[in-house]
Amino acid sequence: MALVWDGMPCAICGEPIADTSSGDMFALTMWGIADPRFVRVDDAAMHQSCIDGWDLRDEFVAYFNEHCSNELRVNRSGRVVYRSKWWPFS
Repeated sequence: MALVWDGMPCAICGEPIADTSSGDMFALTMWGIADPRFVRVDDAAMHQSCIDGWDLRDEFVAYFNEHCSNELRVNRSGRVVYRSKWWPFS
């Protein structure tokens, strides 16, 4: 998992993530993502709102699910979340 700290830059917008415990933070571990469109989010943290509204969101989720072992999904509200085998309601 990416190391995260208050004030670190978001991998998508570059603005500081003011409070990593606020719920507006999404982090990915290092997968060695090869697609140049998505390299910046590999082993990185970003605002949850940035990944949710990213113009490449759906392409990234599809790429991640095809090439990485964890699965992501976009829930009904448009939020990117990890798909849990143990908790199907996330």
